[in-house]
Amino acid sequence: PYGVPICLAGYEMDYQGIRYASEKFIYRAPQQDDGLSVCIGCQEKAQCCNRSSQLGRTIVSVWATAGLTLFFQVFHF
Repeated sequence: PYGVPICLAGYEMDYQGIRYASEKFIYRAPQQDDGLSVCIGCQEKAQCCNRSSQLGRTIVSVWATAGLTLFFQVFHF
């Protein structure tokens, strides 16, 4: 993949891996120094991810659209 999804707060999502069977890339919000997701205390959390999520925002991108960084930046998926 090329390009990196960027969240509403401006964090670059961390690449986690590939689901080969479904042809998808997996990205997750980065962690703070204490090991918790940056999403935990983020002001954008209510608009961006599940309130109960301890891992923060996860993005699954289909291979055909994985390189559309602009799409991620504009629509904040």
